[in-house]
Formats: sequence, structure tokens, C-alpha cells
Amino acid sequence: MTVEFSVVVPVFNEEGSIDIFIHELYSSLKALQISFEIIFVDDGSTDKTLSRIAASGLEEIKVISFTKNFGHMQALSAGYSQASGLYVGTMDGDLQHPVDTLLEMFSLIKTSGLDCVVAFQESRTDTRFLKRRMSKIFYKISSLMAGVRVVESAADFRIVSRRVVDDFNLLKNRDKFFRLLIPKLGYSTAYIPYMPEKRIYGESKYTLSKMIRLALKGFKEFSIKPLYWILIAGGSTCVLGLIWMLYATYEWTQNQAAPGWTSIVCALVVFSGVQIFSIGIVGIYIAEITELVRNRQEFTIKRL
Repeated sequence: MTVEFSVVVPVFNEEGSIDIFIHELYSSLKALQISFEIIFVDDGSTDKTLSRIAASGLEEIKVISFTKNFGHMQALSAGYSQASGLYVGTMDGDLQHPVDTLLEMFSLIKTSGLDCVVAFQESRTDTRFLKRRMSKIFYKISSLMAGVRVVESAADFRIVSRRVVDDFNLLKNRDKFFRLLIPKLGYSTAYIPYMPEKRIYGESKYTLSKMIRLALKGFKEFSIKPLYWILIAGGSTCVLGLIWMLYATYEWTQNQAAPGWTSIVCALVVFSGVQIFSIGIVGIYIAEITELVRNRQEFTIKRL
């Protein structure tokens, strides 16, 4: 039987809320009268989360259990690799992603012909000021670096079509950063707002340090622009060095420079520029090798 809807749910130490989450999600999907599966990815939980999921005894529930905590992106990737639905949704298992919003996205993607529907938070008043500011900066820089539109406060609460999942699974990236990779595929996308529910158990697993590490991974994976910036900086330094050399030579002809000053300054500035410029060129070649190793597809065909 063809599965119409797969829901991938990464979980990590959610024993206090997982029973409520299973009940809400399962009963809501059952009411749709469709074939579905719920794929829980246990990201190395050290509490009773895994046993609580197993205790549900529901045939629509599948479980992927990691040997240790590999991370949220890896959990999502594992879920995508096992999902068989015509549509695949991802959401958190801490009850902060409303099930009603998931159903709204499912209805929209089925009726609109879109390939991706993403939910974004209308407000983030429940998070600390510093974390909100860092998140805002992160999304702006991500859009700039990756060259794709990244909507602020749109995380990994989304539903995509089967062909998006299939294309995503072909990617060879070691660190699959969903928030940038899926927009990079270029499929039609709609965004809908939602209000996050209050967490009833535990704390957010996305600490500020994890957010920074995630951002650095994203920049590393999705942009070689910093290498071009180095190239431009090196070229600019060379030009400035030549201008300074002309000025220093003029000072020397006017007998206004200390002995040896002209040659030292000219050598330092010009050769520093040449070194930076050369590093930029080498970096561009390394970036090209990196792109070949990643083996990303050159294009995505919407229809033929």
C-alpha cells in the first residue's frame, strides 16, 4: 500500500512529553483517513524516550535509534532516507510545533501543487534577547552567503513532496543543512505563520553554542564567497602597495625618507598583497575541488 504522508520526528530526551505528542499526532493523522507513517528518530536519548515510543504499539510508528547524539540535522537526514510517503513532513517532538499547523500545511501542499510548505514563527518572545538577535543575524548572513531566500524564524517545520525528498537524498554532503539545502534545490515554496506552543517538558536543545556551530557549518557548506573576498582583499592590497611604493619613491627622491625605509615599506606592502592574492587563487581552486567531491547535481528539473 502506498503511504501518502510520512512525518519525521527527531527526539532527544523527551520522555516527559512524548506520550502526549504521540496521542495528538496519531489521532490527528488518523482523522484524515489517509495512509501515513510516523518515523521517530531517537538522537541518542539517555532517558526513557525510546521505550515510551515503543510502548505505544502502533503499527504506523517506525523508530530509528542512533547509537549516540549525532545532531538534529543528521536525525532529519536519517528520517528522509527511510520515509516512503508521497509527502514528507518534519517537526519537533516537544509539542512546540502545533499539529494543527502541520495539517494546514498538508492540506495546502496537496491542493496547491507546490513542492514545499514551510512554517515560520510569528514571534519569538519565549526566547532570550541575545538568542533572538543571533538568530536574526544568522538568517540574514545565511541568505547572503548561500544566495537563496531564507525566511527568518523558518526552521525545520515543513512538508515537501516526494521528488524533493528524492533529490535531497541524492546529495552527498556530509553535513546536510536542511534550512539552506532545500531552498537551494529551487522548488516552489510557500510560507505560513504559526505560534509556537509552550514547552511542557525539558529545555530547548538548541543552545547558543549549537546555533553558532550550525551557522559555521552552513557557511562552510554553502558558500565560497569568503575565498573571493580574500582574493579581492589581496588584489586591493597589491594596488594600494603600488600606490604606496610610488609615494615612498617620491619621498626618497626628495630626500625626506630615512635610509632603508623606502625599500622595506615597498617590499612589505607589495609582497603581503601578492601573498594574500595568491592564497585567494589557491583557495578558489580548492573550492572547485570541494564542489566536485560534494557531487551536487548541476540543476533540478521541474518537468520534462
